Amino acid sequence: MDYPFENLGPERFQQLCLALLAKEYPRVQRFPVAQPDGGRDAVAYYPDGGGDKFMVFQVKYARKPLAETEPHKWLAAIVEDEAPKVRELIPRGALRYVLMTNVPGTAHLDKGSIDKLNSLLAEKLGVPSFCLWRDDISRRLDDAWDLKWAYPDIMAGPDFLRAIVESGLSEHRERRSSAIRAFLRSQYDMDEDVRFKQVELQNKLLDLFIDVPVALRDQQPDRKTHHIFRAVVNRVFWSREPEFEDVEGEQAGLFEHGVRWHTTHEEPFGAATLLLSAPMQHQMPHVVIEGAPGQGKSTIAQYVCQVHRMRLLDEVEALKSILPAHACTPVRLPIKVDLRDFALWLGRRDPFNIDKAAVEPANSVSSKLAPLI
Repeated sequence: MDYPFENLGPERFQQLCLALLAKEYPRVQRFPVAQPDGGRDAVAYYPDGGGDKFMVFQVKYARKPLAETEPHKWLAAIVEDEAPKVRELIPRGALRYVLMTNVPGTAHLDKGSIDKLNSLLAEKLGVPSFCLWRDDISRRLDDAWDLKWAYPDIMAGPDFLRAIVESGLSEHRERRSSAIRAFLRSQYDMDEDVRFKQVELQNKLLDLFIDVPVALRDQQPDRKTHHIFRAVVNRVFWSREPEFEDVEGEQAGLFEHGVRWHTTHEEPFGAATLLLSAPMQHQMPHVVIEGAPGQGKSTIAQYVCQVHRMRLLDEVEALKSILPAHACTPVRLPIKVDLRDFALWLGRRDPFNIDKAAVEPANSVSSKLAPLI
């Protein structure tokens, strides 16, 4: 199983790697992220080295790792820059150097990126060295459930569903898992088609779907909402880095390292791409979509839910038919509730049997979700 490390960004990916090291090396010392570290993101001390012999670890993150056609060359440039720092650490006790990256390696004997980089490391550095590639990190994560839950953005669909079902439950896990899977399957099958009531037409959702433009509503939002939204748009559509600027007061906590994001772009951008993205899910988790009849509100919601269901149900063929950027975003458990049914429920009438009064107190969304599932 591959994990969508790109959902984390460079700093959280480094934190994940350092957390994995702590599981393997009990005497690991991790250094703060985004500070001058002299070529060390972490060091692990040898138990028999008298406390002064250690391995050096460095984490290198690529924003588009699958676009690297010759990843060893990208990493080779990094090794060239880091080699002087590593050589300075040798007199201090460094006995081994390990590079960690989200870039996938290739296995061809002597010609693949793994062997080529190993040869370069042996040539440039004065200590035994190797690289932990994307697959190496993925395999260390397969059974690291505590870390997956700490970094849920990298969970695959089956991982996420298992975590939801088993979290806090000591009994009836199999029954509850079957119920949720059956519910997801039912809603997935129901939403495979998009229906146009006005003309009594229906088509396959994935064949018909076109991402429609979205923007903040015409009324001027408050400054905090505006800045969060622009920051999300920068990250999702233009991969813009932050421009460093002092941010005061309440807004200072909204941005990493007290920076503000800016953009002069005013082009429209796709609603589904935005709603599925990691930055949007983190920064603006509660969203109301407004639009005139026929502008695609229901279709957008239907599509976003379907993408999450595909991943939870492991619909491999269906996932191949959507944009790759939509298929590797953080997964969520989608529950579609018809507001007309919810209104009946709030009126203490069972939408599944309108002649019967609702059994549960009709004062919350969760009281409706349990009988729906």
